[in-house]
Amino acid sequence: MSVYRVRAYVRLGGGLATWARDQMAVRYSQAIHLNEGLENEELKKNEVTDTNLFECDLPLMDEAHAIDAYNTLTSASVLA
Repeated sequence: MSVYRVRAYVRLGGGLATWARDQMAVRYSQAIHLNEGLENEELKKNEVTDTNLFECDLPLMDEAHAIDAYNTLTSASVLA
């Protein structure tokens, strides 16, 4: 089983942290829990933890989903 992990810990102003969370909502629904039910369980994460701080940690089983998530979060049109 291959797992592709997308992680972000980014401070974004102007409401972009919420935008990033909303964009990753689809990928959050596609993410899996690793070691579910075990002591070393790794939970998936997609949240705004402060007004401008976006955090995500999404283990995905589909490489295309991981590439799409990365491309969304690093799009020059968003970060410009």
